Amino acid sequence: DAGQRGVADAVVVSGPSTGVAPEPMQLEQARRGAGSTPLWLGSGLTPARCPEIVPLIDGALVGSWTKEGGQVTAAVDSNRAAELAAAFRAANRTARRPVGKGVSRHGEHTASSS
Repeated sequence: DAGQRGVADAVVVSGPSTGVAPEPMQLEQARRGAGSTPLWLGSGLTPARCPEIVPLIDGALVGSWTKEGGQVTAAVDSNRAAELAAAFRAANRTARRPVGKGVSRHGEHTASSS
């Protein structure tokens, strides 16, 4: 209801800490609560988790996994970023619902790297 009441551009759901994704059940609950407001993942997206998470979200804020060694304070590792983008695109091709804003269905990088 915060999306409709507060005219939010998106609802962001994060896991319990940096680099840890929420459980899929939590994302499903957030999806129901968000209604038509886009649902973004705020933490924990990795290539291995893309197949189960990407069908549940509209976008993602990605930071630590794309960094050298997965360390949040390190520089972005272009190979890790490319690996994650490829996994996201592959998961999008089989997603149950179209993905909205964020790292798009077509592979444009519109997510933030922090």
